[in-house]
Amino acid sequence: RSRNYDPRWRTWYEETKYHQKSMWSKPYPFYSTFQIGITYSTPIYSIEDGKRIFKGTLAVDYTFEVLRNFLKEEYGDLNRISVLICEESNPYYVIGSSTGTKAAKSVLLSDLSTPCTAGAENKCTLVRAAPYELFEHPMDLTLARAHS
Repeated sequence: RSRNYDPRWRTWYEETKYHQKSMWSKPYPFYSTFQIGITYSTPIYSIEDGKRIFKGTLAVDYTFEVLRNFLKEEYGDLNRISVLICEESNPYYVIGSSTGTKAAKSVLLSDLSTPCTAGAENKCTLVRAAPYELFEHPMDLTLARAHS
C-alpha cells in the first residue's frame, strides 16, 4: 500500500458517509491492484450521549474475477439456472456471470482489439462488456436475451 492512500477520500467511503446506509459502489479499478471490482460498504457508529455518531466505514472489495469464480462455482454446473449480475443503468455492463465469461478485459489503448501483455500495463485500458457482447459460453446468448 502507498503511504498516500487515504480511504476517506475514496468514493465508496464518501457515498456511505453521505447516505448513512450500506451500499454497493459502482465498478472501479482498485487502488492497490488496478483490478476492476466493486465495494460493499456499511457505516460504523458509536453512541455518545444517546446519539449515533458516524465513526467510519467498514468495506469489503470484490474483484470481478472473484465474483465470476463464485458464480461459476455455485451455478456453473446447473443446466437450467444461469446467473448474470449487471449494473443498474444502460448499457448495463456485466459485473459477473455464472458462465465464467469475463466482464472486463485489458486491452491496448492504441488498439482496443489487442489484449494487453505483461510489461505493457501502462499502455492498457479496461474494456467492459454489456450482456449482448458476451460470446464465450453457449449460455451467454440466453442470458443476454433474458436481460434485454
